[in-house]
Amino acid sequence: MGFQPIAYKGLETGDREYTSHVLHAGQVTLVLTSPLNPGETKINQFLTQYGDAVYDVAFSVENAQATYEYAIAQGAKSVSLPRAFKDEEAIGFCRCYAGVRYSH
Repeated sequence: MGFQPIAYKGLETGDREYTSHVLHAGQVTLVLTSPLNPGETKINQFLTQYGDAVYDVAFSVENAQATYEYAIAQGAKSVSLPRAFKDEEAIGFCRCYAGVRYSH
């Protein structure tokens, strides 16, 4: 039935750097983010190089460390090592093609 908005962050919620719209359909959740400040560097550099494009693709996996190690063994380039958060889940980042990164 299409994507439904489920969350928003921006000027109205107190964020002066980015505006983000979270959309959900089935098992897919999209976060669309734009910088509000032309001086912001990370996203603006990506947009300058690639134009409007996908910056990050995230997957939910059982074992982020093993998935990260497998991706590196298959030729992915590391963006950062997997790290644990408060709930003991981990996230890792690998770069794939054209600046897009995979989070897991």
